[in-house]
Amino acid sequence: RRRHTRLSGDWSSDVCSSDLAGGLFQYNLVDEMVLYTLPISYGKGFSLMDSIGKHHWQLRSFKLYPNGISRLVYEKRRM
Repeated sequence: RRRHTRLSGDWSSDVCSSDLAGGLFQYNLVDEMVLYTLPISYGKGFSLMDSIGKHHWQLRSFKLYPNGISRLVYEKRRM
């Protein structure tokens, strides 16, 4: 999915961050993930772990903040 913006009469295209992240995972360039989750729900969404292969990642640390936000640090499993 690309987002198109018009600048000074010329069309430019920049890659969405999800496309960039997907490429990093596809080419095995990520060793660690730090995720923050918020205590809100917007509907269905998507499963990050299903799309990147949950069997490749191990939860290294977890912290829950008083406001309900959680911080999860995953590291790539050594195979």
